[in-house]
Amino acid sequence: MRRGLSPALLLPALLLLGACQTTMAGKAPTSSAAKSPPKASFDPAELQGQTAEGLSALLGEPSLVRREAEVEIWQYRGAACVLDLFLYPDGSRQRVIHLEARDNKLAEALPARSCLDQVLTAKATRKTA
Repeated sequence: MRRGLSPALLLPALLLLGACQTTMAGKAPTSSAAKSPPKASFDPAELQGQTAEGLSALLGEPSLVRREAEVEIWQYRGAACVLDLFLYPDGSRQRVIHLEARDNKLAEALPARSCLDQVLTAKATRKTA
């Protein structure tokens, strides 16, 4: 009668084989978490005082720029909101002095942070597309 591997030797052998698993370099993970773009988040108060160049670096190009007298209103869109940033002259530059967020269908005021997160998610999605 032939004798097989004892259970005491079989378990370590299986663990060693599992540790030898190889991965394909350069392949993107296939989990759903890997497919969603990374989302950066920050406090909307950090937008106060930003210049046009700073806004472009943080949020990308606005969906709409409206000018009224000395004021520029930069509009960004999230999945379900609109973020308006009001830039006023400060010396030779325009700076954000006020911002408002609203629902894009009902035009009701929204918390700026939730809308800013949507805008950042939209920006990240555009970069990965």
